Amino acid sequence: MHENNYSFILPEGLIETIQSTLKENGKLSYTKRNKPTKDGINLLHKYLYIPHLLLQNKIFKSDSYEKTGVAINFTLIKNILSLSSEETKAIVDYYIEVGIIELVNSYIFLSLGSKENKCRTYRFTNEWNNVKVYNYQCPTDSTFIKRLIETDYSKKPISSKSPATKANDDIVDYQLKVFNESVGLHQSVYKYFTNKYSVSVDELMDGDIKVDINDYIFYSIIRKDFKITRPDGDSRIYSPLTSIKREHRKYITLNGKQLIGLDVVGCQMLLSSIAVENYFTNTYDGVELPDDMVYYRQLAEAGMLYEKLAEAEVKTSLLTKDRTAYKQRLYKGFFFSKNSKRLNKIQQAFKSLFPSVFDTIVNIKASNEYNSWAITLQKVESVLMLDLISKQLIDKGIQFLNLHDGLYFSTIEDLKVGEEILINCFKDNGGVNVRTKIEQYDEPFEFIEEGKDKNVIWFESMANVKLVNHYFKVADTYFNVKKLTRKEDSKGSKSKKLTKKEFLKLYEEKKAVEQEIENKEVKVVSMLEYNDMIFKSKYIYNQFRKIEELGFQLDPGKIDQYNIYDFNEEWEFHFGSEYNSAIINKHTRMSASYGGYRQYPIEEFVPDIISLIKEEQLLLQSIATK
Repeated sequence: MHENNYSFILPEGLIETIQSTLKENGKLSYTKRNKPTKDGINLLHKYLYIPHLLLQNKIFKSDSYEKTGVAINFTLIKNILSLSSEETKAIVDYYIEVGIIELVNSYIFLSLGSKENKCRTYRFTNEWNNVKVYNYQCPTDSTFIKRLIETDYSKKPISSKSPATKANDDIVDYQLKVFNESVGLHQSVYKYFTNKYSVSVDELMDGDIKVDINDYIFYSIIRKDFKITRPDGDSRIYSPLTSIKREHRKYITLNGKQLIGLDVVGCQMLLSSIAVENYFTNTYDGVELPDDMVYYRQLAEAGMLYEKLAEAEVKTSLLTKDRTAYKQRLYKGFFFSKNSKRLNKIQQAFKSLFPSVFDTIVNIKASNEYNSWAITLQKVESVLMLDLISKQLIDKGIQFLNLHDGLYFSTIEDLKVGEEILINCFKDNGGVNVRTKIEQYDEPFEFIEEGKDKNVIWFESMANVKLVNHYFKVADTYFNVKKLTRKEDSKGSKSKKLTKKEFLKLYEEKKAVEQEIENKEVKVVSMLEYNDMIFKSKYIYNQFRKIEELGFQLDPGKIDQYNIYDFNEEWEFHFGSEYNSAIINKHTRMSASYGGYRQYPIEEFVPDIISLIKEEQLLLQSIATK
């Protein structure tokens, strides 16, 4: 990081726009040599601070930026700018008036505390949302910039009235040290930047080039010009790694090696179990945990909470189709929604299964505001992952990067040490048993290819394929990678837009189905061989035994063969000749005579097969006589 400088991240063309407006309004004073005075420079920097704040959040906290915008707490901002409330509001109003930023929401809570923590959220207008950005090096003789350098606001609580605890600076300092000394990028990233922006590697590292906003995080790692923050002791750490898209993590290196990730399976549900039990124990000292609360923990440990809720809500098909969608349904419908006397379906299902857990979460929300539950979960995660696990790793001299409820290492040996610490920490301090998963990356493709659609590049990287065409069919589904849509191969089917995660998951599912069908062998057996076959359903076996018992043995020379198609328990059983045939499987009983199929209830199916066999025998005899 550039220690002696202070820089703003700014959209291209913004300074010129502000200077022109302030000059026209007589607010920007100039010397006789037509240079801005110190007071004028100070005012300019105060104006620049607001868009810099928005851009920092857009780049490093993109999810929250897109969902809610950037919260501007006027009480805090006016103190940073050393301006009155009216003067601070005038700057924000100016940006709205000239069409640079827009109001998204009025009054949301930033953290635990009183209603004085309410504020408004903003983001850039469409016109300014995707312009190139660059690092503006602020002159250090500006009194405002000197104050920013001396006072690190990023580590202070959001409000003086917020009860948020002081952050552990040792964790932040450690992560900053690792990023500066040991974190790098795959060579393909440097190639991408030098080709796209027509600069050398040296110019890239030392210069202040203007880059697309989506490239800025990698650019900040190249230049070692970034911030790592933990706003308070209850919050997460925010670093370049937390802002990089999942599909791009493969380009990050630690000590020259690709990252190896360690995640807790179903972490949020485990954290919710810990939070609920802690609240109950602190509220009802000495009282045993209710049975449903213990059951909730056991399901969280087994990773079966969503399944039980889906069964209770009769949403099993949704869970099977998209587990992530059902998880988001729980989060939006109960975890992170306001308390209400009228319960929606998922709340009803949750309360019916886990009444004590439901009441505890409702009580936590009611103790302050509805997002108290979200903050409680984050606090539990923060204590475990940062204050306990990260500290032990640092004490053992293990290099790692923190990513919320996950950890990243450079060697499998370091990961195994981290895994042991993590498992023990959750058990000893949270009372839960955890399951972990390891995430390893293949050697990445080129970071980007000239003229190629971004979605195609993303898909090829994640699916580990090279596409000939962006539109293709897998199993019974057509995929359009450029548009991220899918269309079923059926009459009247319409294209449906998917998220990247949904698109990749569906592709992998359909690819597995297609592979399974390709690998499936069709076995042909005679009636005599049939007796030795092991079938998935004893019921079906018994039906065909009845045929044999009645003396209607299928002659391999006439009605000759059985075809058994085994699709992983979704099997079908065919028999017949060119004249008649019958099909039976788990779901359907059908028989055909001279090409016309009819579906039968099970109780009529066996007699019908017997009748079909008789007809077949008579027909064959008639043909033989002729």
